[in-house]
Amino acid sequence: KSYSLSSEILGFQKIYPVTLTGESIYKMPFTLRKGESSKEFNIELTKEHFNKLTDFSLMILDSSGYAVSKDNLSYRTGKISVRNTSDEDSVDYKLAFIPAFTHKSSDMKIRVKEITYFSSSVPVSVANLGKRSVTLYPNSPRVLKFGLNPPDLTLPPNSEYYGKIYFKSSSTNKSEYELSL
Repeated sequence: KSYSLSSEILGFQKIYPVTLTGESIYKMPFTLRKGESSKEFNIELTKEHFNKLTDFSLMILDSSGYAVSKDNLSYRTGKISVRNTSDEDSVDYKLAFIPAFTHKSSDMKIRVKEITYFSSSVPVSVANLGKRSVTLYPNSPRVLKFGLNPPDLTLPPNSEYYGKIYFKSSSTNKSEYELSL
């Protein structure tokens, strides 16, 4: 099947572990800055750690302690996000993890993937053999080459760019597949 290719940098991501213990609520501070449209947190637990829980809630709290976003786990994964609606240079929030363990003395490590989205995406050139299209065949690998003029900003420590490659049908021009960068 033939596809036209396009790609863009949507923001940056950071992946890290968080240790939760006993009956404590873990609150992790973060900041949304001007030029960032939103922040999303994807939470993932192992099956062993999920079996230690009766419930698990997620909240994003503003500086006054008001919950601006709430969610919980769907089996072993969860996702929560907040949009930047402020005109200020930066806005402080806290991400709260609220586990309900089956035993008070339990503890666990969770995997957090924090994605910060830019207000506007950065285009990335993508090509296969010098063309912006590719024909895919089963069991026939293809090599895609990327060209990026990185935005003029410094990424936080241990972060990397986050983006997508779009495979659009040559006949309908509809995106049929997306691949994360």
